[in-house]
Amino acid sequence: MTSSQTQRTVLVVDDHAPLRTLCRINLEEANFRVLEATDGDEALALVRADRPDVILLDIMMPRVSGWEVAAALLADRATDRIPIIFISARTGVGDRIRAFELGAQAYVMKPFDPAGLAATVTKVLDQIDRGERDADLAETLAALKQNRKREARRCGTRRQRCFSVSSRTRRWLWFRRCWWSLHRRPIRSPR
Repeated sequence: MTSSQTQRTVLVVDDHAPLRTLCRINLEEANFRVLEATDGDEALALVRADRPDVILLDIMMPRVSGWEVAAALLADRATDRIPIIFISARTGVGDRIRAFELGAQAYVMKPFDPAGLAATVTKVLDQIDRGERDADLAETLAALKQNRKREARRCGTRRQRCFSVSSRTRRWLWFRRCWWSLHRRPIRSPR
């Protein structure tokens, strides 16, 4: 293998085993070497033991969150240049801005197309190889902040609040409707 064909290592950090498996299968198919971690502590240990080329990091995990893992990686000179791609169910603009302020190279929202994951990882690694890491990060962050300003203007003045139903609320309402439709029993009068 030449240096351009060297197998790159991806660390997948998520507390959900089926998602890790799905990522591993799709990334191995694209000729990536895949390491898996179930939580932030395990991820930090794996990064120290076997420095990956890129990290796919979930935000909401038990014990140590993805935010804390990213902050710990950035605080260490040996790991502060490892690209991080956040994979999360958190879809808010504020979460994406926070991710890019922490130095994330990409943000993939769950649910996502697993077939496109290898392309995202390849794109991030290619940008870094071309030396476009910081320029792309600054451009993405500026676009997200502009989007947040646009959204604030759409919602009105500061005294008014923009109420939108969160994805968690939508899921809860859907679950409640389904549960009641399955468990609703006709009321029988006593005889």
